[in-house]
Amino acid sequence: MRTFRLMGVPIHSVSEAEALTMAGRWLAEPEGRHTIYTPNPEILWNARRDQVVRRALLAGDLLVPDGIGIVLAARLQGEKDVHRLPGIELAEALVRQLKPKVFLLGARPGVARRAGTVMEAWGAQVVGARHGYFPDDETDQVAEEVNRARPQLLLVALGSPRQEAFLGLMRGRLEVPLTMVVGGSFDVWAGDKKRAPRLVRRLGIEWVWRTMHEPRRLLRLVALVGFVWTMAFRRGHNGSDPAGETTDPLE
Repeated sequence: MRTFRLMGVPIHSVSEAEALTMAGRWLAEPEGRHTIYTPNPEILWNARRDQVVRRALLAGDLLVPDGIGIVLAARLQGEKDVHRLPGIELAEALVRQLKPKVFLLGARPGVARRAGTVMEAWGAQVVGARHGYFPDDETDQVAEEVNRARPQLLLVALGSPRQEAFLGLMRGRLEVPLTMVVGGSFDVWAGDKKRAPRLVRRLGIEWVWRTMHEPRRLLRLVALVGFVWTMAFRRGHNGSDPAGETTDPLE
């Protein structure tokens, strides 16, 4: 895999087809423990402050550039062949094409089950679904519930940074060949929210559309602009790769 680094975190530049090939291989390994993360600027900022999130990302097997801010920052540091691979699209392709046994964890009560019904129509076997509104002291029980269902694929929609922190803490407890974080995807699959029109997505401005429809995302917009500006400023200021600006004691 072609890899570049932002804020000390490795990001993989892969096509959807390449990602699906890797996922198919991992799903076929019953004893394997693999994780797919979908970094955006907000997640990388969280990883900079939270060592649990940082460790989770560094232990991930595949980190795809979900946010347009990641793509812009990569191009600013000279990575030309980097394209956004939205986590929701990769997860849907994975389920539709590979048809694994799936457990859905996250979102509000009832949403995961409705999203699971959609996945069953795609040909997947849904072996479990649980909402994400559980207290921290029930994390072990949640992991046990997932393990009892024996899924091949665990989709985690707890929102960032909670979903990354959850996997960072529970990776050793979860007996699942492949786990992937999917943010707010359950709400879309369940029909509670809509994605931006295809043209908007192709232009790479889905974040504008989402901010217009969800004003609470304005802070994320600020984070996106700040992230890209920081990458550009540091590169222009000292001529160095901003990805290497963090000395990581965990590496």
